[in-house]
Amino acid sequence: MPDLDDWVAAAYAEITVSQQPAAAEDTTAITTRTEPLLASLSAREIYTGTADDIPDDAFNALTCLLAEAVAPLFGRERDLQRVVFYEAQLRTQTRTKVDETPYRALYY
Repeated sequence: MPDLDDWVAAAYAEITVSQQPAAAEDTTAITTRTEPLLASLSAREIYTGTADDIPDDAFNALTCLLAEAVAPLFGRERDLQRVVFYEAQLRTQTRTKVDETPYRALYY
């Protein structure tokens, strides 16, 4: 599973055309936006995971959302259609996950 460093690197690659690794200040600027993004998604019950252990099926959507969150820092406007699309994708994934917890029958 990808971690915070993978997520930041992927978001940087998403918003820039450069094939070079991100500079330290770019990485710091992106990293500071991860917790507010995750808090916002969690408060709206879209995604409730952490940045340290991102599931593979949520990685692409989270990467695109992070890229859109930091796009103004790199001279690009946010694409709100992409934000809505990827939030809906995460919301669907969150709601369709199967809980592995066994059910306990309650008899009265």
